[in-house]
Amino acid sequence: MKERKEVLDFGMTFPDVYVDAPFHDDNWVLLRYRKNKKAFAWTYERNGHMWVNVKVDPQWRDLWRNTYPSVLPGYHQNKEHWNSIILDGTVPDGEIKRMIAESYDLIAGKNKINAKAKANASQGIPGMLEIAVGKHFRENSGEKHLRNAANGWYRYDSRFALPVYDESGEVEQYNVFHASMLIHHANDGKMYLYDVLDIKKETSNPFKS
Repeated sequence: MKERKEVLDFGMTFPDVYVDAPFHDDNWVLLRYRKNKKAFAWTYERNGHMWVNVKVDPQWRDLWRNTYPSVLPGYHQNKEHWNSIILDGTVPDGEIKRMIAESYDLIAGKNKINAKAKANASQGIPGMLEIAVGKHFRENSGEKHLRNAANGWYRYDSRFALPVYDESGEVEQYNVFHASMLIHHANDGKMYLYDVLDIKKETSNPFKS
């Protein structure tokens, strides 16, 4: 992902999003969430490359910056809550999309819903690991995690379902979610759950009971 259009096209796949160019400088083109008019992606050209600013959970801010040299503190924005991604080809497209999606969730207020889903998902970690796909390993590169993840991280993509009850208290259907589990490989040779993140509800029809 190197072009502005790629960012805009991906951002427009989320609900209630529109493109905005609010400044006199045509270099800045934003993606906004329609319900609160807040921007979750700021695109612009700088130093020969396209850049995109995304909002980030402070818990993951430094992990992104330490993993990819082309992820920097937010240019012209609050550096505690925003990162800038240089679209120079060094950050995988999947990771760029993940950061944009996380920014959308933060701006749209989806993180509160995800907190409840995460609490429920944590009760079914063994089952989620059993059906997980896309496992990949990443070495630790941040001083913050030298103690508890000196040997690196494993990331698993999985799914889980939460019941929806009818007025009588019976299970009516199940809403299905996708999630990623971040597992750190500790010095004792064991792997421990660090977090469940990128929780996304499936848009297809839920399972009926």
